Order: sequence, then structure tokens, then C-alpha cells
Amino acid sequence: MSSLPAGARSELSAQRTRGLAILAQMWVDDGYFCPEPRQQGVKYAFTNCGVSIGLQAIRAMPERVRRLNEFFEHYRSGDEYDREAITHVMACCSHYPGHLLRTLAPADSLRGPRGARRHLSSSPHSLRARIGLVYPVGQSLW
Repeated sequence: MSSLPAGARSELSAQRTRGLAILAQMWVDDGYFCPEPRQQGVKYAFTNCGVSIGLQAIRAMPERVRRLNEFFEHYRSGDEYDREAITHVMACCSHYPGHLLRTLAPADSLRGPRGARRHLSSSPHSLRARIGLVYPVGQSLW
């Protein structure tokens, strides 16, 4: 951002501030962002994973990102989105954003908030079980 003109940096900062304020209003304490303030019971995994990736790209709201990922690891909507592969791809990107964003060193994207290595659970509802992923730590998907 430092290579941008001062006016552009100022506008980006203002957009970031506005966006984070709106997201703060849309947070539901159960562990997800609702699509609109009046729709607090509506949960979209794909959208929330996208929000998670964006927040991680700007290194904002890490606790909410963690809670969101935990919430959608076990949430089932009971519709076709539970079976659609793209939802699971977004979930993987949300858990490992460094491989998508390419702004973090690969090892950093595999570390949790306290430096511990993240792992894919072996539970039957884990990401690994849902998409059949065997993912060696430190190895890129792409």
C-alpha cells in the first residue's frame, strides 16, 4: 500500500474502516456473519468463508475468523450446498489462506495464532473427510 499515492492510501484506509464497522454489526455471536443485519439466523458457509479470506488478507478480526472456521467446520445446512464441492474449496481456502493469497510465506499460513501448526481433523465431518484431502503440512495444493 505504501507505493500508492497518499490520496489512494487514504481512500483505502477509509474503505477498510467502513467495511470492518459493517462487519462488526453483522457478526452473530454463534460464530458467523449474517448476510444483512435483520437476517441474523441466516447462515451462508460460502459467503462466510469469503469474508474470512478477506479478513485474513488484511489481518483483521483474527478471533472472529477462528470462530467462523470452527462454526462452519460442523455446521450443516441440509441443502445442496452441503454437497457442492465449491463450498468445501472455499472452506479450505478459509483455513489456509496463504496458499490462495500468496502474500504469506507458506509456513506462516499453516500456523495458528499462537504459532502451533494447524491440522485437518480426522473426524468424519472434517474438511479432509469431506473432500478427501490428504495434505502434508507445508505442501501447497497448487
